[in-house]
Amino acid sequence: MSREPKTSIQGFDPKLRQESCCNRKVNSSRTAGRIAECARVARDFSMIRSLFLASLAALPLTGEVLAADARAGRQKVAGVCQACHGMDGLSKSPESPNLAGQLGPYLVKAITEYRSETRKNESMNIVAKDLTDDDIANIAAYYSSIQIEVIPP
Repeated sequence: MSREPKTSIQGFDPKLRQESCCNRKVNSSRTAGRIAECARVARDFSMIRSLFLASLAALPLTGEVLAADARAGRQKVAGVCQACHGMDGLSKSPESPNLAGQLGPYLVKAITEYRSETRKNESMNIVAKDLTDDDIANIAAYYSSIQIEVIPP
């Protein structure tokens, strides 16, 4: 009785191969396309991660927010910010964003940009121009210290 070698399987298609990781037949050209797509996604993710880390490094005032005085910020909010953003950080106007629980470094950056008018909003540019660096850090510390609860729908 003659045996066929294992390499000559009846009906074998060289374009198909057995994937060891998932035990199913896969078209090798499709697999190559999927691998190339995975490589593109990995490159994109790596680039996004690098940009994110660079943006974190671009926030020089993080330490100042941590050292800021939330109580002094509350006093400043009572006199300047509450009309639009509320003492609780929940906006009283559809044109004004909620600030409760917002990241402190983001608030410092945004308010500083309003003060220097590199970020434009007529109301905020007027209000922020009289704020000192300490005022901005304190306001950011206050609003970022408000804890909010998010309840998904």
